[in-house]
Amino acid sequence: MHIKKIIIQGFKTYKNTTTIDLLSPHCNVVVGRNGSGKSNFFAAIRFVLSDAYTHMSREERQGLIHEGSGTVMSAYVEIIFDNTDGRFPINKPEISIRRTIGLKKDDYSLDGKSATRSDIMNLLESAGFSRSNPYYIVPQGRITSLTNSKNHERLNLLKEVSGANVFENKLKESMKEMNQSNLKRARIDETLVSIEERLKDLQIESADLKDFQKLDKLKKILEFNIFDREYNELNESLEELEEKHQSILQESKQDLIELEKREKLCVELQDSINELKISAKVLKLEKEQSDLDCDQLLKVIAEKEIKLRELSLNNELSKEQNIHINEQIGILQLEINQHKQEISRYKPELNKLQQQESSLKQLLLEISSKQRALYAKQSRFLKFVNKKDRDSWLNTEISKLKRQITDKDQEMRHISNEVKTRESSLEELSESIKKLNDSLNDEEHIKTLANLKTTINDSKQQITQLVDQRKILWRDEIRLKSVHDSLTNDLTNATNIVNQTMDRAQAQGIAAVKQIAQRLNLSDRVYGTVAELFNVNDKYKTAAEVIAGNSLFHIVVDTDVTAATIMEELIRNKAGRVTFVPLNRIDNIEVEYPDSHENQCLPLIKKLKYNEQVYKAINQIFGKTLVVSELLKGGELSRKYKLSCITLDGDRVDTRGVLSGGYRDYKNSRIDALKIQTRKKQELEKTDRELIKVTEEIESTNSQLNKLNNELQLNVRDLDRLSVSKEPIKIELSQLTNKKFNLDQEISSLKSNLQNLQNTKNSIKVNLKQHELELNSEFTQVLTQDEQNELDELSKLAIELESKLDHIVTRSSELDTKISGIESEVINNLQPKLNKYRQEQQKQQQQQLQLQQESSRSSDTKSNLEYEELQQELESLHIQLDTSQLRNSQVVENLTKINEEINNCEQELAQANKQQIKIIKNIEKFLKQTNNLLNQKLIKSQMRDDANQKIRELGVLPEEAFQSEKYDQYSSDQLLSKLNGINQELTKYSHINKKAIEQFNLFNRQKEDLMARRIDLNNSKASIENLITNLQQQKNDAIKKSFNQVAKSFKQIFEKLVPRGTGNLIMQKKNDNNNNVNATDDVNSGNDDDDDDDDIDNYSGVAISVSFNSKNDEQQRIEQLSGGQKSLCAIALIFAIQNCDPAPFYLFDEIDSNLDTQYRISVARLIHQLSRDNEDNNNNEGRSRGAQFICTTFRPELLQLSGDKFYGVTFSNKVSSVNEINKEEAMSFVEGQQQQQQQL
Repeated sequence: MHIKKIIIQGFKTYKNTTTIDLLSPHCNVVVGRNGSGKSNFFAAIRFVLSDAYTHMSREERQGLIHEGSGTVMSAYVEIIFDNTDGRFPINKPEISIRRTIGLKKDDYSLDGKSATRSDIMNLLESAGFSRSNPYYIVPQGRITSLTNSKNHERLNLLKEVSGANVFENKLKESMKEMNQSNLKRARIDETLVSIEERLKDLQIESADLKDFQKLDKLKKILEFNIFDREYNELNESLEELEEKHQSILQESKQDLIELEKREKLCVELQDSINELKISAKVLKLEKEQSDLDCDQLLKVIAEKEIKLRELSLNNELSKEQNIHINEQIGILQLEINQHKQEISRYKPELNKLQQQESSLKQLLLEISSKQRALYAKQSRFLKFVNKKDRDSWLNTEISKLKRQITDKDQEMRHISNEVKTRESSLEELSESIKKLNDSLNDEEHIKTLANLKTTINDSKQQITQLVDQRKILWRDEIRLKSVHDSLTNDLTNATNIVNQTMDRAQAQGIAAVKQIAQRLNLSDRVYGTVAELFNVNDKYKTAAEVIAGNSLFHIVVDTDVTAATIMEELIRNKAGRVTFVPLNRIDNIEVEYPDSHENQCLPLIKKLKYNEQVYKAINQIFGKTLVVSELLKGGELSRKYKLSCITLDGDRVDTRGVLSGGYRDYKNSRIDALKIQTRKKQELEKTDRELIKVTEEIESTNSQLNKLNNELQLNVRDLDRLSVSKEPIKIELSQLTNKKFNLDQEISSLKSNLQNLQNTKNSIKVNLKQHELELNSEFTQVLTQDEQNELDELSKLAIELESKLDHIVTRSSELDTKISGIESEVINNLQPKLNKYRQEQQKQQQQQLQLQQESSRSSDTKSNLEYEELQQELESLHIQLDTSQLRNSQVVENLTKINEEINNCEQELAQANKQQIKIIKNIEKFLKQTNNLLNQKLIKSQMRDDANQKIRELGVLPEEAFQSEKYDQYSSDQLLSKLNGINQELTKYSHINKKAIEQFNLFNRQKEDLMARRIDLNNSKASIENLITNLQQQKNDAIKKSFNQVAKSFKQIFEKLVPRGTGNLIMQKKNDNNNNVNATDDVNSGNDDDDDDDDIDNYSGVAISVSFNSKNDEQQRIEQLSGGQKSLCAIALIFAIQNCDPAPFYLFDEIDSNLDTQYRISVARLIHQLSRDNEDNNNNEGRSRGAQFICTTFRPELLQLSGDKFYGVTFSNKVSSVNEINKEEAMSFVEGQQQQQQQL
């Protein structure tokens, strides 16, 4: 098993998705500069595989996410493992683990599926990534911390590696349980002492208690007879009051019926008013929107008219500007021509003077050469003794001069070639400039611009039409939302009224059933509540409501299976309680009804309208009920036919003969409330459908608008692109013009150099001729007379020529300055201005041409397309304004009509309320009488309840209390007198503890329970002590075993790294005679058998003792070693720990940074060995195949001896990246880094 691929996104400096693919299963080496992101790459691996990044604050999480990730504040690292060896307990050849971090939480995934952190950690531990051995990852600084660690810190490390922390945690828990057990035992002992004392006191109190109980029994008997006599008298009085109350109710019944009619009328009027107000509200919104549209249209019209006037003014200004441009072009061309004439006038004279200057310079050069030759000849008389020496020197000089002439010829040929090359380039540039000038005046380009503008105008018109259509839809949406809000409020009120007629759990359950049925696709099996399944005439509404009772809200379903399914969901969701009526559980019962005409009755079910599908449920509830005119007649029919009977007012008699009835509040009808609720639901559903339709139309319109806007933007963008498409050509033309100017300057410079070379060559030829003449002359000590005369003449001639040359140079300089000034004025001032005016002239000509082409295709012959567009827009806006104003007037008219209707309805409602007040006053008279009776009933009922409560408070009574014939002979006063006498006797026992016997038994039971608990605690204590002993022993054994294994591996690995040396781990033991930890005795790892009985707490630390030069020399402690040697010891300790608890993967960050070359080689070889198969290794180091290594280094040894694959980390713009490189590139980078360090 090994890491196959690593993917990093947004983690620290790895902003972009970084994939490190096909890692070697052996050794992978990562190189990169300091700060490039190597440590962040290792941190990304630790982020997934270790516990290093847990319990982080928001700031710490923010630090792990790349600061430039934008609004997506998250990052992830994914590691893909090769699992072909099945080390992960998952039957897959490849395992993927991803960890994603956000600002608030982490998410883990395994093979793309969500997983918990504990699942991932357990899976990694099962594959060998041990939490107790974190040294398979060695970050920067870990080696240094190990080298500087104290002996006791290494002992703690050994405990961590051995897993002793698990035993220590269990020991702490056991000690905690032991302390709690001891505390409980102490409390039990204290309680037992207290109980023993209390039991002694209770034995004394029990004797007096028995006498007290006899008197108390007689007291209860007398109290029961007194209270029972009072209870019966109050019952008789209440029955008389009830008869009076029924008589008053009958008298007020007609008024209540009339009041109900008036209330219905008021409700209908109020509903009409509400609907009219909704319509008025919608019309007001439409009026506001219409006013807003008119204002906006007026504002847009004003803006367009202003723009139209500005455009007209701009056209006039454009003509004036055109005239001004033409005038300026004429003036500038005249000035340029004048300057060119001046240049042409001065140029011949300048050229002539330059030719004279060149010839005079050449002549002066020849004269000067002759002078130098004669002077040199004169000086050579002193330099040479004879003719031979002179001739030898002259021959040498002649050879040099000939070589110089040859060199100058070559330079002149080279410069001539350069001049020809540049002149050829100059011709090509001239041709390119001509082509660019031609491309700037492209007629096809102008036509394309005109077509795009036409398309843009068409798109704008379509967008305007769609915007108007959307405004109309928005008005409809506002109206429907207003109606929807009103209906929602009405439905809420109706639902609240319905819910008031049932308890909260039932209301919650009915609502939940409908949702569950829809979610589970059971709507066709759930028929609804009983109230929703039938309709009844208002005449029989009260009778049906009374008979059904709470059954109105029972839910009818097809089978009991459906009911059970929904009930399970209700229980699981804690969504209330509901009663179900499964149709398959109801039997068809044939009911025999009496003759309707003969008995003046009719079956209630015949007055109901319902679907035959739910007949069983309706028959079950209403089938055994008759509607009768009088309750007396109903009682007779009920006894005879075993049917319930009910009057139209809701008074009923059931089959048991029980009568129920009285006043009913007709305003709070369940059926009416349900009808209103159903009607509002239907209206709301209809409004929802209309609203959805309008919303879809708005979305469709928005979609079309978006499409048109996108097309418009694309066309505008194309128009802008075409408008600026010529800009690169202009830029290129300017660049080529500058390049041509530079070539002219270069050609001029090359020609000047060529002339200088020619002059130099002529001078050398003169010297060569003088030397040749001197070579053929005789050797004398002085110049000949002819030579002396020639020298004097040359001097005079040189003076004359220099004077003449000065005059020519002065004049030439003046002319050159004048010409340069004129050319500079033309090039830098006049010509740019002329070009600018010509560009503006060309631009206006193109615009005029474009407008002419567009107007030729249009029916309107106006000269300016934009002017025409504005006029068309203004016409369209005026039409829209007229339409909006017309619609606004219609809305105002409709609003006035609705307001009048509202006023009429409110007047009718006021009249109905007045009549209703008269009826209420009549009812109030009856209510006062009723309230008096009810108050009397309430008082006597309270007294009766008090008497009944007193009887209940007496508790369990003896049988003598119910022998009424024994106490009927006494009057109530006599019974009270006897009761007072007994109470007087009981005062003598006021001090008695009435619960002494009960408390005695209770304390005895408590004592037995506590004794049993103390025995259990004693047993528990013994068990915990044994557990602590075993855990301590297991911890000691684990640490000693780990120490022996690590010490053995340390010695083997150290000798591999340092073949000439040896190393040991030493367990340091505290001094037996002194508890001072610093005073220690060394116990070598080889003496295992002597320490088996010792407690690990007697050891103070683990020391390291090594020898680097000989296996027999005296060993040194790690504190005495150099820094590099300490680092090697730390590396050997890490490999020793891993050898005892091997992991499949190791992450080493610059572990060789402090090592000398020979030790770096040893470490590299050891890593190479460990990364390869160890099947031939007979030392049984715990591996069946090599481990995978990922290392960083700045040293070449690890690259040369261990690396299989190499990766380079680079950093640019605050972003790191990792790329695979070859070995040579890695070596080159490392060597470069070493050279930089040596230079520093």
